[in-house]
Amino acid sequence: MSQDTNLFSAFKRPRETISGINNITSIPQPTSALKRSASNQGLQQGGRPSAPNFRHSMLPARSGGSLAGNLLDMGAQASNRRESRIGGLGGGGGGFNIPSSRKSYAPTSSTPQMMDQRRSSMYSRPSMGANIGGSGGGSFFGSSGGSAIAGAGSGKVTDPRPLRDPNFRNKMAQEIQEYLLRYNFELETKHNLGPKALSSPMQKDFTTIFQWLYHRMDPNFKFSLKSVETEVMPLLKGIKYPYLGNITKAQLGAVGGANNWPTYLGLLHWMVQLVQALENFDSGHYDDAIEQQSLDIGISKVGYRYLSQCYTTWLNDKDDFSPFENEMVEEFEARSAQDQESLVVLKAEYDQLISAISELEDESGKSPLDRLKSEGETLRNDQDKFRKFIDHQREKMGHIKAVNAALRDEGEASRQEITKLEVEKAELQQAVDRQGLSTADIDRMNTEREKLIKGLEGVEIKLEEANAIAAGREAEALKKLELLEHAVKRYNELGYKIGVTSNGQSCEIDIIPLTKAAQSAPEGSSGDDERLLFDVGVGYNPRQVLTLDLRHDIKPTLNNFRNEIATRIHNAQDVSIKNQDRLDNIQETLKDKSEDLETLEAKLSAVNDEYSEIKETSATETSASNAEIEKLERELQSMRINAQSGLLALEQRLQSVNIEYDQLAHGAHVLREFYHAEIEKMLQTIINLKMHIQGSLAAWDAETLEELETYRESLDKKLSRLRI
Repeated sequence: MSQDTNLFSAFKRPRETISGINNITSIPQPTSALKRSASNQGLQQGGRPSAPNFRHSMLPARSGGSLAGNLLDMGAQASNRRESRIGGLGGGGGGFNIPSSRKSYAPTSSTPQMMDQRRSSMYSRPSMGANIGGSGGGSFFGSSGGSAIAGAGSGKVTDPRPLRDPNFRNKMAQEIQEYLLRYNFELETKHNLGPKALSSPMQKDFTTIFQWLYHRMDPNFKFSLKSVETEVMPLLKGIKYPYLGNITKAQLGAVGGANNWPTYLGLLHWMVQLVQALENFDSGHYDDAIEQQSLDIGISKVGYRYLSQCYTTWLNDKDDFSPFENEMVEEFEARSAQDQESLVVLKAEYDQLISAISELEDESGKSPLDRLKSEGETLRNDQDKFRKFIDHQREKMGHIKAVNAALRDEGEASRQEITKLEVEKAELQQAVDRQGLSTADIDRMNTEREKLIKGLEGVEIKLEEANAIAAGREAEALKKLELLEHAVKRYNELGYKIGVTSNGQSCEIDIIPLTKAAQSAPEGSSGDDERLLFDVGVGYNPRQVLTLDLRHDIKPTLNNFRNEIATRIHNAQDVSIKNQDRLDNIQETLKDKSEDLETLEAKLSAVNDEYSEIKETSATETSASNAEIEKLERELQSMRINAQSGLLALEQRLQSVNIEYDQLAHGAHVLREFYHAEIEKMLQTIINLKMHIQGSLAAWDAETLEELETYRESLDKKLSRLRI
């Protein structure tokens, strides 16, 4: 295709921009400049030398002298690079000395295969190769260190935003709508958004909004004529969208779906926030925040402006940077003058403050601030002491209130008891009066009563001692009973384990429940646990407690079983000796087999090495054949595309020929009918003429015959007359 020579072209380039030079400015560095290796090898061998590696700041590090002098040296170095044009590298790169009027910051790829892809953006499609100039430090969109945008990880990053929440989606849609209205989206794009454009959009709505937002970030980027869905993924990767793993190419064709739209609405909202952040950064909205961190951004702005102007001038094939250098020097001098004035003012304020402090100091040398600090410390200590005293008094008050309440309750109980005793005394007095007892009788009765009470107390003491002795014996009996139960349980468990009942004779022991003792137990006893505690005798024999006789039944059975076990052990030892001999033979055989196995493993390792070599060779051949197959497939695909396009053209031609044939056939049919009608008319006319001629000739023949007869008769008459 032909190309207009007045347009910015990707084929006419007087300068190769970002090749071996590190990114030392805040100009957004394109991804193609960071990933080009093959197309710039000639530039590194015989072209321009690479610039020094600078800090993450937009200005170089100071090595001596003023900052303006360093920037002047940089400008002088840039002005001496006229001989390092790409056109002078005929032997290094070949084919680079083509004139151009290209005005974009982003370099295009120098390979012929990539010439058809027009590049006019600073953040657009990534190109081939790797980073050549090392890691730059100040690029806002570059992939080097110090990037202001967090790069998307290699894996899928979970989006923390509640995109499925309708309220959150409505809020994002409202912010996007306000931004579009504020910056005249519909007027610039000539595209009207419907009421549901941000809730259930069409594909064109999303495409138009995405292109408009991306142009807000990169006005020089030109979208290709093909569908924008093919460019969304590289562009999002270029601007470091952190949730790129949640977007697939299959979803890009149907972004308005109920399951897909929340993800893409979040994408548009993130782009709106990114555009706003870039606009705020360009307008200096963040300068105050940077200055609050004790950072001077003014110097960086001056350096950035100088480097940007020099870079633009260099791209325009000019090397005169003196106006920019003079402007930068003037700005630095103006800033230096302002700093000097500020320094003078600050020194004066400092002197005033020092004199004021010296006036406020007393004879002891303490300043008012120190005195106030000491007084404040004393007051704080007093406050803590008073708080502790108040807390102590509150605790004491609570304790006193509790004691008063207890004494009040005790006094009330004492009053009730006194009232009760008075009533009882009155009743006793009435009973005594009714019985008629004398005072001596009452005294005698009281004396006897006291003796009985004392005797009762002695009996109660003895009863308590007897109960204590009985309780001790009961506890001892319970312990022995528990030991007996544990011993029986342990015996039965061991009997089951060793198989003492294997010969058909059961040696299991159970404790016989003592029903009589249980029946004679008083109420409140625990039944079986206390069955030995309430017998009238001193206890029971083992036969009365256990189901089997330990001496006559259990012991002989266990001895027989022990002899049987000993016999089994001897037999097992004989079998073990035989098995040990067999094991020794097997070990010797295994040793021989292990030696054979080592030999086979050595052979296997050699075979594996040979297999690895063959596998690597086959893998290399396979990769080469795969590359050849891919090449042939691409050629076959192109041939299929050409064949399909040719077939489509032939089909269209055939359709047009068929239409033309139908038109001609219809015209021929119409002409045939017209000519048939005309011929029929002419034949009818000819037939009529023939009939008319035939009739006329017949009439003329008859008339001629009549005249001939008349003439003949007249001649006959004349002849007859002459004869006469």
